[in-house]
Amino acid sequence: CDWSSDVCSSDLYYIVVGTFGSRDNANYLASRARNAGYVPTLIPFNNGFTAVGLEGTDKLAVCWEALGKIRQEPFCPKDAWILVNE
Repeated sequence: CDWSSDVCSSDLYYIVVGTFGSRDNANYLASRARNAGYVPTLIPFNNGFTAVGLEGTDKLAVCWEALGKIRQEPFCPKDAWILVNE
């Protein structure tokens, strides 16, 4: 999938680097990730929160490998996690 504000239906796993009640805050973190060379996806949750997902893929091993790299980025919090998008 190309960058968009919606989840790509073919991607099962995402690295979540932030979850926000404010869409503006999610957009800000997404722009920081984009400036670092990543393709962010804004993932809306049913509770009104929006997550910033990176490296959407259908392969868990690829996501685990990317998580280690992304955790070293200045914009990434230490508690980044993998979302299983079922």
